[in-house]
Amino acid sequence: MTTIVKLWRKEEGLAISGLLGVLVAVLVAALLLVAVLTPKKEQPASPKLSKIEQPNVPEPSKQEQLDIQLATAAANRDFPGFLTGAWSRKMDYGFKATDEQNDVSLAEPVLVYSIDEKIVGNLNGVAGLVAAVKPIGELIYPVQVKQEYRSLFGVRLRSNNEWRGTYLGNPYLAASLQGIRKAWPSKDGDGFKLVSCIQPRSFFFIALNSDKPNLTPVTRVAMENGKYLAPPPDWNSITPAETVLESLKSFWKSGADVNGIGLPNDTNQ
Repeated sequence: MTTIVKLWRKEEGLAISGLLGVLVAVLVAALLLVAVLTPKKEQPASPKLSKIEQPNVPEPSKQEQLDIQLATAAANRDFPGFLTGAWSRKMDYGFKATDEQNDVSLAEPVLVYSIDEKIVGNLNGVAGLVAAVKPIGELIYPVQVKQEYRSLFGVRLRSNNEWRGTYLGNPYLAASLQGIRKAWPSKDGDGFKLVSCIQPRSFFFIALNSDKPNLTPVTRVAMENGKYLAPPPDWNSITPAETVLESLKSFWKSGADVNGIGLPNDTNQ
């Protein structure tokens, strides 16, 4: 009798196990059939990133990164001496009160690029403008008081391959640079290139996030008694590169005075 019960239980277990296997197979088949017959929903398109989130800003080259490191070491070394001599004529350097010297610091530097007749002459239209401008071995450090740009400290690469502080001043350009930085940021730093033109002595900037070639003159922000006048320029408004390049070409051909296109230079550099 005991033997019969054991055999029955064994056969019962096999039967139940087989039945479970069939049920699982039927369930899997049903799920696959539902998946095939269910209409697929279209995946929503990925949202387009804004220009600030997806900037068209080339990363600094290894040489540019090295230049920034060496120039910054020179700036930290030389700046205190220049600053000490500025307080006797503080208004000329953009400072409002002597006690501001306790709050002075250097902001992140701006690489300076060049544009000249050869570069413009070799351009294929204006599309290659960003690639055509080249660093000139100069960095500008905005001098700030509680994050307000007041003046500029220039550091240049000398002929002996040594970076040296060379000037302190130009509060007008300092105010302009702060406005440009706010208007054209990027994830990793500046969304613009600052371009220095020797003849005529003037500054421009190229907004890298724009989808159109541009070269905008950097006009001076007026000051009166140490205070910036309102309203500031609209730095989001940029100038088409073709317009400016044609003006520069005409200037060079005419042999006009260095201030011939109406972009005055500041003298305290």
